[in-house]
Amino acid sequence: MVLVLAVGLTAVVSLALGYGLALLLPPPRADQAPEPTPLAAPRTTAHNPPAPPPARPAPRPHPAIRWPRSLGPGSTVAVVATGSRVREDYLAAGVQVLEGLGLKVKLGAHVLSSSGGRAGTVAERCADFERAWRDQAVDAIWCARGGHGSAEMLDRLDWSVVGTRDVALVGYSDVTVLQLALFRRHRLVSISGPMVASDHGLGIPGGAPLDTRRLVLQWLLRPGALPAAVRPPRGDTPTTVRPGRAEGFLLGGNLSRLCDLVGTDFLPDFSDAILVIEDVNETPESITAMLDRLRRAGVFGRVNGVLLGDFSTCISRAELSRVVLACLDGRDVPVLSGFPYGHLDEPRATLPIGAWVRLDAYAGTLTAYE
Repeated sequence: MVLVLAVGLTAVVSLALGYGLALLLPPPRADQAPEPTPLAAPRTTAHNPPAPPPARPAPRPHPAIRWPRSLGPGSTVAVVATGSRVREDYLAAGVQVLEGLGLKVKLGAHVLSSSGGRAGTVAERCADFERAWRDQAVDAIWCARGGHGSAEMLDRLDWSVVGTRDVALVGYSDVTVLQLALFRRHRLVSISGPMVASDHGLGIPGGAPLDTRRLVLQWLLRPGALPAAVRPPRGDTPTTVRPGRAEGFLLGGNLSRLCDLVGTDFLPDFSDAILVIEDVNETPESITAMLDRLRRAGVFGRVNGVLLGDFSTCISRAELSRVVLACLDGRDVPVLSGFPYGHLDEPRATLPIGAWVRLDAYAGTLTAYE
């Protein structure tokens, strides 16, 4: 099964998720499977050649990964806090969204706890996280928010429990460290998408954009099987920094949190990987330093391609591209910039961290295979 992520707007956005999971697009019949609609080719520039070579055949699904099981009406979601303190009003609003979609919600015992700006002590956060993985009734684990603190849990968690069931871990930003550790330890795909009670999540005033909610739920309903192109109405076109096509494991997330794993045994091997990164509220100097840290750690020397998400509050797209190319040290791998992923208020992509994907920097698309 194939999914294509792209940029734009479709009429299916008019579906109201608040009416429940049953109103989402039904899976296509085998004899009527729609063709994925790719993103229109970018305008021809020095970095966007007008005549790419023919596409290679689609890669075979990679056997060495585990996808989380699908959700359905009545599925149970555990909401836990692994990082910064959670606002009670945001949490209540986010839980209301989940329940309105027909999901049952179990709150972690310490989800509203507070200790030094964190959502409880590290022991309390670890206990809630492990309890959710042990609970056979829990079908997905959805993080309340990011912030800071998830990395403090890594060497304190029982990894013989965490990640041993085919359960989706949903979150991004600070949750990046847990998602990459899950892939390193158990080869489990996780869902990098909006959280329940974060500033860009389900519980923000007015709610997350409809497209954003729809994207993450389609992953959870049918992991790896989004039936058509997703077209968030941003108006931006991803920029081809270096043309080409490549396949690999989609690994990365928030750049700052990824760098927290350098030098630890929780950092995955980036051989045969498509590196995806985003960040928010960092200086250009900080972004440059973190990218060079990944270079010195050998990440840029191993990856098959690079997908750059949103850095609009950090560094210009042109400067970011220049630094990334310098970190690649002349390696001829595809690089695509400006993908709608990260700390965005407007609709943004939800990505399957750890999935086997194809990056097409000619067409500006990312395709995941199951």
